[in-house]
Amino acid sequence: MRILAVAAATSLLVFGANTEQHREIEKRYPTQPSQRIEINGFTGSEITFRSWDKNEVYIKVDVSISSSDNDFERKYIESVAITDEQSPQTLAVTFRESERWRRGRDSFWGIVRSIFSGSYLRKEISGEIYVPRSNAVVTDMKYGSIALENMKGPLRLLGQGNTLKLKNCSAVLEIENNYGTT
Repeated sequence: MRILAVAAATSLLVFGANTEQHREIEKRYPTQPSQRIEINGFTGSEITFRSWDKNEVYIKVDVSISSSDNDFERKYIESVAITDEQSPQTLAVTFRESERWRRGRDSFWGIVRSIFSGSYLRKEISGEIYVPRSNAVVTDMKYGSIALENMKGPLRLLGQGNTLKLKNCSAVLEIENNYGTT
């Protein structure tokens, strides 16, 4: 019984002291019906992609991270951004994570090091993305939910692991959704 109490107290000290960092990002982009909309870099099981009747792309995401390294959390949250490139033909919106903060944790040795050091990392991106029904849309979204209805513009959905719900979309050009549901 004593060992159990010591283990519980130690767990609270080690894991309970760390708080999660989060940041909310909200963007609005006016569009023209002739513009192709490209949505890139968004990954997350809690991101929902929808269509609407406004001539605007609306994005609202909450990025949260919990790690055994508080400094890493802070730097990661400061580094995430949504960037855009606009022209009369295209609006390209991209979710960016600094490569500098991903590099050591995504490699084989980075994973091995984290296992044996007792470190942990949990990252979640949640939110919603709305696109106009009349525009051409291309996305590479992964592990999210895409629910598009009455889309008139051409669609290229080139993601992975998504839950797709398309209703009355008359111009579907390409769907790639390995390991997802349609």
